[in-house]
Amino acid sequence: MNVQLKEKKGESRILPNKERSRELIALDIRMEMTALVTGKRPWPWYLWGNPGVGKTCCVLCMLDFASGMYYTADQWASDLNEARLGKLNEVVPGPVRIVGADDGWRYGELHPELIKPGREVRGVDKTMVVTPADLWRRMKLAELFVLDDVGMRDAASEHQRLSVKRVLDDRCGLPVVVIGNRPPGELKAVYGEATARRLIEGTVTMYPSRRS
Repeated sequence: MNVQLKEKKGESRILPNKERSRELIALDIRMEMTALVTGKRPWPWYLWGNPGVGKTCCVLCMLDFASGMYYTADQWASDLNEARLGKLNEVVPGPVRIVGADDGWRYGELHPELIKPGREVRGVDKTMVVTPADLWRRMKLAELFVLDDVGMRDAASEHQRLSVKRVLDDRCGLPVVVIGNRPPGELKAVYGEATARRLIEGTVTMYPSRRS
């Protein structure tokens, strides 16, 4: 059974400075998106076409609709390698609480501006080391996972090839979008037969070039 995406509520947008608008997406691509989101078309979705036609814009609109994660293929492989070396850190925001009427005096002793009940107080941020297991777990639990710029190199490294294949294996039957510039027939030369086969076993769509 194909998986249907659920609309997210009140979450921040991924790549907020990147242009995206449903009206900018070609009509036939919008119809394909709807079929995928509603579970009428199978995952993964391999979306390919010339650079600059609007593939990333299209997928960012999907990520605005559903909760998910976005990576380029290079960044995904790089983060996995950095995590393996213990060099990938992230800042975890401190907890936020609301000052109550009964604890205003405690905050007031150190921070007079926080005496007023109802004021938000944020705890200290923490830095944590991200492991490869953390990344793989987040990838698998994401409602939608996107890999952009797949096949940008003439031949992917063994690390990147295996990283892409594991995403497809771990998310078998789950929503995953892969964006590339290469037609399906050229993927084997870049990623090998097994990974290329997994990339195109769901829905394959060519994004039409923009008319001048």
